[in-house]
Amino acid sequence: MSPTNINVFRPYYRIDECLKNIGECLENGWTAVGNKTIEFEDKWRSYSGHRYAHFLNSCTAALHLAIKALAIKHSWGAETEILSTPITFTSTNHAILYNGFKPIFVDVDQYGCLDPEDLKRKINKNCKAIVFVSFGGSSGQFRQVKALAKEYGLKLILDNAHAAGSRLDNETFGLNEDVVCYSFHATKNLPIGTGGMFCTHDEELNILVKKLAWLGIDKDTWSRSSSPQNTYAWEYNIEHIGYNYAGNALMAAIGLVGLKYLDEDNAYRRQLVETYRRRLADNFTFVPVPDNCLSSRHLVCLLVKKRERLIEALQARGVNPGVHYKSCLEFGVFKDFITPCPNAEIMSNEVMTLPLHLQLKEQDINYISDILLDII
Repeated sequence: MSPTNINVFRPYYRIDECLKNIGECLENGWTAVGNKTIEFEDKWRSYSGHRYAHFLNSCTAALHLAIKALAIKHSWGAETEILSTPITFTSTNHAILYNGFKPIFVDVDQYGCLDPEDLKRKINKNCKAIVFVSFGGSSGQFRQVKALAKEYGLKLILDNAHAAGSRLDNETFGLNEDVVCYSFHATKNLPIGTGGMFCTHDEELNILVKKLAWLGIDKDTWSRSSSPQNTYAWEYNIEHIGYNYAGNALMAAIGLVGLKYLDEDNAYRRQLVETYRRRLADNFTFVPVPDNCLSSRHLVCLLVKKRERLIEALQARGVNPGVHYKSCLEFGVFKDFITPCPNAEIMSNEVMTLPLHLQLKEQDINYISDILLDII
């Protein structure tokens, strides 16, 4: 009997462990920012090696605050431009627009990440930062991008929404960069429903983002209430217009469970990808990953002609692939920022994302592969 309704993503939770952690939050009453939030941040720092980490309600919020904090610290003006990729979820580039800045779209390379050659061509005097998106958990040509950032004095922001657990040359990908942002959305490798993490090694940015994430207030409710000197716990100051972006303890409680198994889960995803490659590599072109990158393998993507025909054939047999991503240059909101990105255009028209999640078995991968091989 063939499997049916195989979706491109499907979150997996260790339910009993999650419920135990959530129950502790309900018992102590700290369901917004609370002890589980702090514990999740501490455990993430220990796991990843990042010096500072703040749990927020989304990776979008983390990216917004990353640019906002850098702009405040370095006094960026309204003319600021930020180099980014069109092959990403739209929130990456919304974060630039939120801050009133202009995105400069850079073409992608064979890995689906920023192309260093096109990046260098598009740097100008108004550019202040580069947003590097780890497509599918890949490091792409990050070393070359980092070298250009250093050469031109640009800040480097890593959108690691796909890269929880990715490593480059055996260390956390982006460990020592200006800002690194992660996603824990329900579709991601560490799913909690919704949430994100802002990470940095810069103490000033760390302090600033912590304030901005809680309406600009200089002390969150947990820190005011848990301090031994809480006689004036209601006292606080507001130095900046901030946002209600703090992550809540219930989501953090789920994250604490998922983090324990992240490396194990990513290893299983890589095993599934190898089955796909073994079955399909002779007949299909995969979006590759560099040899020195241990990818989280959030995505496994093919570049295919007549994509719609393949998708329809898969759907007819209960398999629902995805498209990651339609180029941001095709969306009306970015119509004022069109710039030539020929590789991104090809990828936007040809990329197809195969199902990849923890509830898939090897027989499911073989079933999907058989369909594709039957219709090429």
